[in-house]
Amino acid sequence: PRVNETTLAGCHMLAYKVHGQPFALLTRCADPPLLTLKCDPQHAEVLRTLHPAIRASDYMNRRHWNTITLDGSLDDAALFHMVDDAYALVLNGAVAVYHDSVQAAD
Repeated sequence: PRVNETTLAGCHMLAYKVHGQPFALLTRCADPPLLTLKCDPQHAEVLRTLHPAIRASDYMNRRHWNTITLDGSLDDAALFHMVDDAYALVLNGAVAVYHDSVQAAD
C-alpha cells in the first residue's frame, strides 16, 4: 500500500504513514538527522544493545519506538531492513484492525 508523507510542525520533521498510522519519523534539522521507527518491543531492546546509534525514542512510546542517529555508523542495508520492519509492523496491525472490524460487523 501507498505511504503518505506529511510535514509536522517545527524542525522540518517528516512523518511517514501507512493507512493513516505512522511507522517512521525523520527529523531533518537535527545534526546528524534522526530517524524514529516503530519496532517490535523485544527486537527494539536487542537493537539498542547492539548499536550505539539506536536508542529508545524521546517523544514516542519508548517500548515500541527506536530513534536512530543517522551518523553513518549503520550501513544502508541495516537501515532499510529496519524501515521495512516498521512498515510491515504498522501495515499488519492496520490489516488486523480492519479484519476484526469486518468480523464484528457480521
